[in-house]
Amino acid sequence: MSMPHNFSDDPNSFGGSQGKSSNTKAILVAIVIVCSMMMLICGGVIFGVVMSVRKQFEVIQQQLDEEMGDQQSEVAANRSAYDEYTGFVEEGRYNEALESLNSALETDPENAFLHNNKAWLLATCPDDALRDGAGAIEHGTKACDLTNWRNFAYVDTVAAAYAEAGDFESAVKWQEEAIDLGDSYYAQDLRRRLRLYKANKPYREGAPPFTKTIEEDVAAQQPHRETETSSAPANESEESSSSHQPSNE
Repeated sequence: MSMPHNFSDDPNSFGGSQGKSSNTKAILVAIVIVCSMMMLICGGVIFGVVMSVRKQFEVIQQQLDEEMGDQQSEVAANRSAYDEYTGFVEEGRYNEALESLNSALETDPENAFLHNNKAWLLATCPDDALRDGAGAIEHGTKACDLTNWRNFAYVDTVAAAYAEAGDFESAVKWQEEAIDLGDSYYAQDLRRRLRLYKANKPYREGAPPFTKTIEEDVAAQQPHRETETSSAPANESEESSSSHQPSNE
């Protein structure tokens, strides 16, 4: 009688099946480990992307906050400079008004609003000694360049500047452009100046361009308009008390 086979020698023994099961478990464990590592890697990448986007968002938000702060500061500075300037103009202190604008422009040389007001003063001031057609053209053009020539009030100022310089052809050209760009509310004043330029007459005013609100202007102009309606038509002249009201930049 032969001796029984050892389990390790018997192909049908339990030992062989146990070996295959162990290999399968090892493979599954390896797969789980690899998947876990991939998930960790992917999770890390996603986390990194999220953090990067969040950081970029925070930077953009900070930049927007700074820009808003700068804009608010600029508006406040414009208002302060404008109040000082108009105070001098209303009192007929034109030299001091000009000095006020020059001082403000030294602080903010790229401010279209300030350039426009200086151009308007140099072009339309009642004081002959203060007017400067070439200077008015320079500052009026600068204001328009800074606003891409889309602000009708600034284009209106350029027209007044050319009229002061004696170039009425250019004055008519830019006044017509201002009318095309402008709001219908201001059409009467804009066309009045156009008629002056076509008659080779400059515009004289002294008041700052387009600064009151529409409501303030309506209240201020109502009695004047009633007087004009009830009176006989008058010839156009270079003097005008109409306000020159603007859109801000």
